[in-house]
Amino acid sequence: MKGKQGSIWSKAKLFSKVLGNFMKDPKRGMAILKGLGDSMQGYKNSETWNLNPATFQSSAPVNGNLDKTSNPLQAYFDANTTGRGIWKWLHYFDIYHEHFKKFIGQEVHIVEIGVFSGGSLRMWKNYFGDKCHIYGVDIEKDCKVYEEDNVKIIIGDQSDRKFWQQFKKDFPVIDIVIDDGSHYSDHQIITLEELLPHMRSGGVFVCEDVHKHLNRFNFYVNGLSLNLHTFDEQPNGEIKSTSFQSAISSIHLYPYVTVINKSPHVVEKFSTERHGTEWRPYQQV
Repeated sequence: MKGKQGSIWSKAKLFSKVLGNFMKDPKRGMAILKGLGDSMQGYKNSETWNLNPATFQSSAPVNGNLDKTSNPLQAYFDANTTGRGIWKWLHYFDIYHEHFKKFIGQEVHIVEIGVFSGGSLRMWKNYFGDKCHIYGVDIEKDCKVYEEDNVKIIIGDQSDRKFWQQFKKDFPVIDIVIDDGSHYSDHQIITLEELLPHMRSGGVFVCEDVHKHLNRFNFYVNGLSLNLHTFDEQPNGEIKSTSFQSAISSIHLYPYVTVINKSPHVVEKFSTERHGTEWRPYQQV
């Protein structure tokens, strides 16, 4: 009975939260409600997707079939047959390398949430080079044994905003965040909200193991992505960027992984230009 009451209370809190947000901004709330129909249509389309083998008859390399020697992270993982354990989905390595390679050999500050057996800490150290600074965050105190040169272990709970507030004071510079912690959506959302604004320009936020299609973190990120497309045209044809558009350059969704890239510099506006002399006859220029 207690579990049933807890479930009812949880649903009541969720309804109250939704209603409260709707009342704060009913115009946008109505737009989102209308968009839910399109979201459901897209979901159903992907659920019943008809795979056409003919579209895969291409010589172009695809993710997961690249030469392993071209990805040093994959090579390190394959060679790591003894010692500290590393546990990763194999398709993650191409994603890592695509978004992290610009930092190789640079002074880069990396936060990995979820230390586990400590193997990935050494993998990042090997990949980025001697100038990197790695901060492993875990709730288990025993993970302190994995500290070494350029690797510091911080014990804390990623679901605790007070912990992150202190963490940001202690570590004011962050370029990369890899969330491989609890894998609970609530914790992932808190971590993103606390660390993404704190990261330096050009930084990369990675959340791993976003499992199952109706995942709350996934819905949260989809909500974030809506504001990448904010469009308020000015008389001169330029679009003044929002604060979010100025700070976030892209959001990438992969199977089980979300990657958010911060802009390398402040984007103040978006402009469109016309080049050329020949246009459609009916179009006045």
